[in-house]
Amino acid sequence: MYLCLNLGLERGFMNIEDLWRKALNILQNEINPNSFSQMFKNIKPKALTHDTVVLLIENSFHKDAIEKRFFDHISVAVNEVSDIKLKLEIVGVDPGKTKPKANKANIDLHKFTFENFIVGSSNELAFAASKQICDYELNDFNPLYIYSDVGLGKTHLLLSIHRSLTLKNINSIYTSSERFTNEYIEAIKLRKTDEFRKKYRNCEALLIDDIQFLGGKTQTQEGFFHTFNELFLNNKKIVIAGDDPLKLVDLESRLVSRFQSGLVVDIQAPDYETKVAIIDHKCTSFNLTLSEDIVDYVANLCQVNVRQIESIINRLKAMSDEELELYVRRLTMRHKRLSRKWWGLRRKHGKDQCPYCGMNTGGGFCKIHQRDYDEYLGALSTRQNRSFGL
Repeated sequence: MYLCLNLGLERGFMNIEDLWRKALNILQNEINPNSFSQMFKNIKPKALTHDTVVLLIENSFHKDAIEKRFFDHISVAVNEVSDIKLKLEIVGVDPGKTKPKANKANIDLHKFTFENFIVGSSNELAFAASKQICDYELNDFNPLYIYSDVGLGKTHLLLSIHRSLTLKNINSIYTSSERFTNEYIEAIKLRKTDEFRKKYRNCEALLIDDIQFLGGKTQTQEGFFHTFNELFLNNKKIVIAGDDPLKLVDLESRLVSRFQSGLVVDIQAPDYETKVAIIDHKCTSFNLTLSEDIVDYVANLCQVNVRQIESIINRLKAMSDEELELYVRRLTMRHKRLSRKWWGLRRKHGKDQCPYCGMNTGGGFCKIHQRDYDEYLGALSTRQNRSFGL
């Protein structure tokens, strides 16, 4: 530790901040402007002793480079503005004091709440089960297993559960299977398996995402199996999200059978009404106004998952009003041009007939041409997705 002395009054020279600011003014005129802006902006004056000035450089690469290339320049500049002879010392950050990198477990939970989750017929059972498991006194089912294709809301529900339990001061852990695996391997390497077990087995609720990625990791599956059993036998909540349990062929059967022993719920792709509600919600949160035609257009465009909707809304939000109007007009014209092949055929046939062959159907396509029209819609969606960069 360095002792910082206030010598300004006793010795007649400036404090560390003034000293370094004046030294920088000298260095700026001596060093290449590009090198100066890149290398010197992150140097921080750390301490001033009776004969030494200490500078802190947190970036180890910059620290090594500056010590090799500019140490003498800095030393001369510091002594030019000082009334006494000073030695220069450059230090880095103590590795033991570096802040841990942010990870998925430390994600901002304010975005992921039950209130922000749009409920429709495709996800209402998963939503209701997630809400119920937050009532910690009820033990109707355990574990809860949520499965779906990507981008349909599994992670949102898990984080909403985690947030709700945390607000109730319940020790809840949210993690991904990848992070669980990395921590398990690290614990083995550092011989800290006891700490690892204590962390995951002493919690009140464990929520683990993307469980399918434990496939093929035999030793990690063994560790998770025992963690699962310990929590289950002690009536702790377990919530798992991943792929369809019937498709988890790379996981041990004893694990899969335990996943299926509680409540298994799925989330389907959202229907049209749910997609419109999601679009409206996203637009409200982004303070973005879209016409009904554009909302309808985006809802029909996104056939796969909610992330497509978010991607499109983000792109539309980034556009100016003029760009937005021009872009949507161009896409709408393309849609009409491609649709003319089909809907223009209604001129030849009545409203109760198949617009392609004229068969009496009571309205709409016959079975044969309905299939062709569905293929057309798929091709149209693919072209539009490309236009949005999806």
